[in-house]
This record gives sequence, structure tokens and C-alpha cells, in this order.
Amino acid sequence: FELKRKHIEEGESGHVNISLSSFELSGSKCSDLILPSNKKIRMLEDGNGCVHIQNIHVEQPQDAQSLKHHFDTAFDNRSTAETIHKHSSRSHAVFLYFYHKPGYIC
Repeated sequence: FELKRKHIEEGESGHVNISLSSFELSGSKCSDLILPSNKKIRMLEDGNGCVHIQNIHVEQPQDAQSLKHHFDTAFDNRSTAETIHKHSSRSHAVFLYFYHKPGYIC
């Protein structure tokens, strides 16, 4: 949101979109961490070797507090399993954050 504020202060015109998603990989299973009831999420690889997360839930936070809320939700929805470390996880969580200004290609 600091970058968004900077664009406004510098007189940048146009709207800026911020969106986020989060998912967990556990073995061959892919789970949506923002909306755990979303059972349609799938990880696919295309012919070029690029990985796509299909049907993942996307949120558009309006401020830093909302962003933190979604990050906390994702963290709370992670699965944990017994390991040597008490609160360890046998999974990998990915938090995707997108900053997009319509009309610009990054």
C-alpha cells in the first residue's frame, strides 16, 4: 500500500489494483488457504512448463489492515502435522500478492 500511496503522491493517474491469494501444497494436494471451503482448486502445468493454479480464490484488500487479516487467515488455515518440531508443517504455503496498474504489462 506504500507503493500505491507513492503513485498517488507523484500524481500518477489511473487506478491500481492490489489482489492476493494463498494456497498450501501438501504432497500432491493443493488447498486454498484464504477460502478453505473452495474444493475446486487445482495445480496444472502447461506445455511450456508454467504452473497455473486453477480456481484459486482472489481477494482485493483495501488497506494494510485487510491485507494483514487475509495473511493471518491463510496462516491459521495451514495444516500442521507431528514432526520433531512442535508446530512444524509438512506442507508449503504460498502467499501471492499482485500489484497491477491497468494498461501496464509487467
